Amino acid sequence: MQDVKKVYIIKTDLKGNYTYVNSHFIQTFGFMNANFIGKNSLDSVYFEDAHLVVHAVNNLINGKTKIEQIEMRKPYIFNDFIWTYWEFSIEYDADNQPIGIICIGNDSIK
Repeated sequence: MQDVKKVYIIKTDLKGNYTYVNSHFIQTFGFMNANFIGKNSLDSVYFEDAHLVVHAVNNLINGKTKIEQIEMRKPYIFNDFIWTYWEFSIEYDADNQPIGIICIGNDSIK
């Protein structure tokens, strides 16, 4: 049987506040926060990589790209970090208005 790679799935509003996080994200990063919903997503990004997220989201919102791919560090236990790879895209409502950002990630191999 082949190993299935688990992915992180999160959604944020347009201000970057979590609206959804999947169980794998909670399993891996739950030590940072008991409840991510409503908290700003930049709080769970390694501080030196926050600019990568801001740049990617700005490109999406300004229509420069439909998908942004970044590799960044996420804080991990014992003051360490792990490398993660993410694809960001805009989530639209039924009227085709942007309502948030969908982020799908997994652990990178470094």
